[in-house]
Amino acid sequence: MKKLDHNAKERVRRLKLNASYLAFRSLLPESKKAKEKWSAPYIIDRALDYIPQLQAEIDKLTLEKTNMLSVIGKQPQQQGFTVDDNQAVPNDKHTLTVSINEVKQGEVIIQICQQKGKLDREFSTLIEKLEEEEILVLSASSLHVSEHRSCFHLHVQVICYVYYCMNLP
Repeated sequence: MKKLDHNAKERVRRLKLNASYLAFRSLLPESKKAKEKWSAPYIIDRALDYIPQLQAEIDKLTLEKTNMLSVIGKQPQQQGFTVDDNQAVPNDKHTLTVSINEVKQGEVIIQICQQKGKLDREFSTLIEKLEEEEILVLSASSLHVSEHRSCFHLHVQVICYVYYCMNLP
């Protein structure tokens, strides 16, 4: 009876270990394309090869982020606006300001502020162009902030094909 119990426990242990290897394999690139079964040592070998690639990609993205932040940091903080008593007033009526905020992956809110009348005529064309590029416009609104400025808000969702998104450089 002890031997049967021991064999059952060993079988459960091996099943759990194999499940762990399968889960680990699913994290590796090209694992879904491979038709043959990967052995445990091969999975470990692929992981050891993949970790430095991920580290290099993280370093590259960190460097890009640092560069972008330094460029943003070099720009004057009052770009296009003077602040007086917590009220932003445009220095130049022709200044175009654009801000983009990510709501969640694949969705952003874009705010465009410009001299009144100039962008009003082009707003519908902008929406049409976005839809032509397969960018889904979830909502759009306009707001006249002052007698000289208008703001437009676009809540958009980028329709991204899995193959394209997974193979970005």
